[in-house]
Amino acid sequence: MYVTLRFLIFTLELINKRVVHYSLGDHFLRSVGGSRGNMYFNDKNGQRIFLSGANMAWYRYCDDFGNNGYANGESQFQSFLNDVSSHGGNSVRVWVHCEGAHSPHFNSQGAVDSLQSYGSMVDDMKKFLDIANYRKVLVFFVLWNGAQPATHELAGLILDDHKLSSYLGQLKNMVSSLKFHPALGGWEVMNEPQGLQTGYLEDHSGQNNCHNTKQFGGGWAVKGPFNSHQYQHTFSMKQLQTFISKQAAAIHAADSMAQITVSSDEYHVTDAFGKNFFSDQCLSDVGGGRMTFYQVHTYASGGPFDSHSPMLTNSGAYNLEKPLVVGEFSQACSQGKSAQEMFQHVYNSGFAGAWSWQWYRNPECNGPWDQQLAGMSSIANNHNNGYVKITGTL
Repeated sequence: MYVTLRFLIFTLELINKRVVHYSLGDHFLRSVGGSRGNMYFNDKNGQRIFLSGANMAWYRYCDDFGNNGYANGESQFQSFLNDVSSHGGNSVRVWVHCEGAHSPHFNSQGAVDSLQSYGSMVDDMKKFLDIANYRKVLVFFVLWNGAQPATHELAGLILDDHKLSSYLGQLKNMVSSLKFHPALGGWEVMNEPQGLQTGYLEDHSGQNNCHNTKQFGGGWAVKGPFNSHQYQHTFSMKQLQTFISKQAAAIHAADSMAQITVSSDEYHVTDAFGKNFFSDQCLSDVGGGRMTFYQVHTYASGGPFDSHSPMLTNSGAYNLEKPLVVGEFSQACSQGKSAQEMFQHVYNSGFAGAWSWQWYRNPECNGPWDQQLAGMSSIANNHNNGYVKITGTL
């Protein structure tokens, strides 16, 4: 039935010579509701839903899709989705290009000519989405990573508009190929771009100080030591905003209903605690793009939580006009809080979702997987602030 309907949709599109969102293309996350500071997602039936799940940031470090990478990790991906689903989770966050070392494919001039060197990235992503659909789990794909030094190729996309344009065509094709899949939750353009940001840079060129980071640090990912593939410099906020905004615009050009976000490791994702550099105004001015929801990460790493941490406050304190998801947190860096306490706090404090860090063990701020699953289970049957466990079809 799924294949037949998809064929019918594509046939109708060719007849009309335009892209139309038919029933199968209407995303599970259909709209947002609530009031400023307490925004949330509604599903396709108009019911409030809370996103609950975990990160699988990498298995083969961003060589998971394309280049035949998925075949080498398919059993691990399936195990991850099975665990999340069986413990009442409904969504996951997985990564695609990261710093650009494995994908997309760059030619000798630094332009993107394919999503991968060989194999099919889109086919691999579809296989993962198929398993997720069976398990009733929504997938959010993270395109790029700002928490590590950029490769020279990624730096080229950020600094050179012509090179970025070569990727945007490939991105549109990817989005168009996947937009009808019921398990597609959305897209994240970049993880923690502040890691690559030039801190304390005065720039009054934009409206409302949208590019001015004079009072904000950054660039913590670019500390060295470096290898020969890594770009050893930071980027201005305006350069990062342009990079993010143009990709968001490309995604919405291919799929006007797509959910799009960018994640922040700092609490100046909001004007209430600093400056929202990813607001509609700040992004539309430089690239015509916009986010549909915001995302913040929080760790008590080497000390207590910051006073503005979502673990110490509620969503109303951020005063945002879009849903806010707590996209990374870990009981390993939690000021003594358990995974259950953190999942429950995020659920009960007006946020739109909670994704723990993460399935694949690494030494920094990575809590035991069984404890993360216990946290998911602790809110699986909740309904007051949005239902969690998906019982119908995606």
